[in-house]
Amino acid sequence: MNVLVIDDKSYVVVPEKSYQELQTLAALKTRPEKLLSVEEARA
Repeated sequence: MNVLVIDDKSYVVVPEKSYQELQTLAALKTRPEKLLSVEEARA
């Protein structure tokens, strides 16, 4: 992991495999969208 500073902003560079693992973990923590009942969907 490397840190780059461009225009006083810090950016972190990680290997692609680590990035993919972080994306997978983040996707698992999101809540699925609420499903509507038939009556709600028709309204």
